Amino acid sequence: MKYTTNPKKLKQMNQHYVEQQLIQQAHPSLTTLSTDEQYIANTLACTTGDMSLFDDLLFSEKAVNTA
Repeated sequence: MKYTTNPKKLKQMNQHYVEQQLIQQAHPSLTTLSTDEQYIANTLACTTGDMSLFDDLLFSEKAVNTA
């Protein structure tokens, strides 16, 4: 994934985070740290241009989910 300053893409990423927060509020049993970690990595990637943080998190999350 590459660094983006595309306002539409950033809005989509933010919207996804907001949706995840609403889901977690409605269903507390589904609350996990992974969404917060994903948001943090996404924010860092957008502000620093270093997408490796985001990619590493996605890779590790997929590895955990498939184990």
